[in-house]
Amino acid sequence: MFINDLATQIGVLLPLLRSLREIQYWLPDSQDNLTSQFHLLLEGSRRIYPSETENEPIDNCQFNGNILDKLSGQTLQFAGRESILNILDDEEKLKP
Repeated sequence: MFINDLATQIGVLLPLLRSLREIQYWLPDSQDNLTSQFHLLLEGSRRIYPSETENEPIDNCQFNGNILDKLSGQTLQFAGRESILNILDDEEKLKP
């Protein structure tokens, strides 16, 4: 992973990181002053598991939005679906 696509690589992960809404990254310049390389901001919905209440079922919850790089103005779009699988039911279906 190199600096030129680090923002994109991290931006792809941001919707999956439930507790983060923004990520900023700085590097020192030739005078050892920190300069911002990117500033990512999540706009939209995101994954919800684990939910606020333990008994709340999650079945095909859809999420989508944008990741905005506030420095470059570039936007990444994302969309996904989150489901909690019932492993016991699925195991029964797979048995011969």
